[in-house]
Amino acid sequence: FVVTGFVLFLSVFTCENNIRKALPLGSKSEQETQMYLNRAVKAMPGNPYAWTQKYSYDFEVKLTSLLREMGNAKDKQIFDMIDKTFEDVINDLNKLNEIIPGYQDVWSKFANLYITKYQYHAGKWQVFNNFDDLRSANDSINLALQYLNKSIEMNFLNQYNHLYKMLILTQNENRAQFDETVKDYFTVRIYIDFARGKKITKEQITINYTNDETTTAEFSNKKYNFFVSLKDVKRLSEKIYSIKDNQEFQSVIAAEFHNVLTPLFQKLKG
Repeated sequence: FVVTGFVLFLSVFTCENNIRKALPLGSKSEQETQMYLNRAVKAMPGNPYAWTQKYSYDFEVKLTSLLREMGNAKDKQIFDMIDKTFEDVINDLNKLNEIIPGYQDVWSKFANLYITKYQYHAGKWQVFNNFDDLRSANDSINLALQYLNKSIEMNFLNQYNHLYKMLILTQNENRAQFDETVKDYFTVRIYIDFARGKKITKEQITINYTNDETTTAEFSNKKYNFFVSLKDVKRLSEKIYSIKDNQEFQSVIAAEFHNVLTPLFQKLKG
């Protein structure tokens, strides 16, 4: 028992000590940081915190830096380094997911990774005109959509996943799923904008979809009842479907939801 306890303590101490030495991420040289993080995951391969730190460094620090350097560069070495770093990030997330499937919404991390990978291959295509990059971009955006769906199933109220999903569906010209996602987004915005942080529980809200001309709401039987007009959903869908730019898309959809829902929220609170 003493020997076993000592071995376990030594592994924990070695792992935590190396993570501490690597932090804050990006404050040391790449060689030093990678050395400490590799030692940490080697000491405790089953520690999700260690793999999370390694993922954070590989994706948010190292890969982000390399993508900035890419610019209009035609030096193949920088692209090889980026490709290798993508492989490292995928390995980090796979290891993390093996320890605790779905740990801390790992599906969102996968989705963000493949959205980034899509943007990278689309940019690389512009440099080299290699059709493999077009295929990789297409594969990446489809994988991003799959992981967004997994993440939404786990955490329906992450509104940004719904927004990213809509943007991908416009890219893929998938109108049917896009309309359904806009409908889901009404539910998300009602729960987040109206209920969150206001001591209103999910059980106090009912959301119904109707064929009425406009969206309405009322308070009755101790419940907040929302009647979302499918015609409002359709009108919004038609207005934003053709927008491809991320910032413009979020700006327009925020304004539209403000116009439709904010007066209802004010009425119910009054």
